[in-house]
Amino acid sequence: MWVDLDGDHILISSPVGSRKGQSLRERDQVPSSVVSSQNSWHWVSVSGRVIDIQPDQDLKFIDRMAQKYVGKDYERRTPREVFTIAIDRVSPTGKWGRR
Repeated sequence: MWVDLDGDHILISSPVGSRKGQSLRERDQVPSSVVSSQNSWHWVSVSGRVIDIQPDQDLKFIDRMAQKYVGKDYERRTPREVFTIAIDRVSPTGKWGRR
């Protein structure tokens, strides 16, 4: 799953009507883990709750994420939503980003 950070919140995207989107509506608690690209033994666990859901107008959010991760616009041009997640807890392990 591609994620972005707007300074205070985690942003994720999902196709309109997807199981992920339905699950986030039914239970707004969101856990996620990110593994360091430099040391797979270092990771950070984040949990939070969905505080906002907006349409991804003109797929601007998912295109920005696709550009970041794969260097081109997102290929599946179907309607999407952007979920804003307020961070409640961050738990790192090891020295994040160091070998």
